[in-house]
Amino acid sequence: MMNCRRRARSVAALAVLAVAVGAGGCDSSGGASGASTQPTAPNTPAPRKLNATVEANGQVTLTTPDGRAVTRLQNGLYTITVTVNSTRADFHLTGPGVQRATRPHVASLALWGVQFLTGTYHYFNDQNSRATTHAISVY
Repeated sequence: MMNCRRRARSVAALAVLAVAVGAGGCDSSGGASGASTQPTAPNTPAPRKLNATVEANGQVTLTTPDGRAVTRLQNGLYTITVTVNSTRADFHLTGPGVQRATRPHVASLALWGVQFLTGTYHYFNDQNSRATTHAISVY
């Protein structure tokens, strides 16, 4: 009885395999047709790039790779290269779903992946109360 069950499962598994293999079929020239067996990459665009900089004097900037100041962004995934050139400053970014900051009192280089959602974001230097807070409108 046990052998019959195993044999029935084996036959069923082979039938499923035969259907799966046969699903591709052949075209009239004898070549394979139908679905490709190669994995396909998802349709996700590459992250866009931004540069955040904290100058030695504590001023913060957020720019595009060509140096333009960022005030408006399209929503989506961005890679931000954060360069802090001061041991008396940090870079802080806040907004819908984002609360990121570099370590204060440490000159550093960081790479952040940030998903910008529609809304308003702010970036600033926490260590300088007189420093300007900048706003970014994400649409």
